[in-house]
This record gives sequence, C-alpha cells and structure tokens, in this order.
Amino acid sequence: MRDIDPASLAFVVQEPPAEAAAFREAAGSPHAFISDEDGALHEAFGVAKGTLAQFAGPTVIIRAFQASRNGFSMRKTTSNPRTLGAAFVLDQEGRIVWTRHARHAADNVSTDELTAALRSAQRS
Repeated sequence: MRDIDPASLAFVVQEPPAEAAAFREAAGSPHAFISDEDGALHEAFGVAKGTLAQFAGPTVIIRAFQASRNGFSMRKTTSNPRTLGAAFVLDQEGRIVWTRHARHAADNVSTDELTAALRSAQRS
C-alpha cells in the first residue's frame, strides 16, 4: 500500500502513539498512523470485539501457522486483543462510502480490495 497517496490513507491503531510511530517506521509506511488507545474511535465506527472462536478458530490457527512458515511472527499486543479489524473509505465530504469488517482475527482486507475501494471513492 506504499503506492497509495499518503493523503488518501490513514491507519487507526489502538497502540500508544510511540508504538504506532515505531510500527509505521518499521513498516516503511508513508501514511499516518492514528493512535486510538482507548478504542473510542473503533467503537464509534462499530468495530466489533471478537469471540473466542474468532480468535482461536481453525481458520485463524491455520493462517497463523502459514504466516509463521513465511517468516511472520506474532508480537505481544499492547492494545485490546479482542478488537477485530475493519477498513473504511470516506469520500471528500467525510461520508463512509465503503466498509469492510473482519469476520475473524485472520480476515484482513486485501490491498487490491482496498485500492479498488479508494479508486471508486475518488471517481465519485
């Protein structure tokens, strides 16, 4: 997603600002990382808290194993580990024009899906 205009994309994370900045730097992202430590923004946007099955179900375990085989490892979270992922695209007036809520902890929006949603919003 590094190719997406930095003014068009921001990540909202529940980590403290220093950790969000460190992750942004480690990822080499040109985009803003907004710290939502208390989860108020996540709650306002209706981002769900997951159930045990959404965090430890078969699909999540399989994806975690696949990720570790590809060199990715889990790190200790400092945020609410029950918060599922979500992605939103807002138009120029700040209206939500596209939403994608994760069905489980390993259900991340793809770069292609997000890029298509951003392009669609820019055209409207």
